[in-house]
Amino acid sequence: MIENNRLDGNHGTYPIFAPFLATNIHINNNRIIPGIYGRHATSVIIGTTVTEYNGNVDDATGVLLAPDD
Repeated sequence: MIENNRLDGNHGTYPIFAPFLATNIHINNNRIIPGIYGRHATSVIIGTTVTEYNGNVDDATGVLLAPDD
């Protein structure tokens, strides 16, 4: 579970990278700063790489993020 955090991608490629390595992954209610390529997450696919992805927002704007934004 990755919940209620501030995830900072400023010093890496993406703040969230979700490959096909684990199961039962819940990413909810986080404030996310995009990575160096301007993305918040990559390879986040509901039901494939993560179980749940809800309530995550852009840290600067508060805009709700969709998976793989």
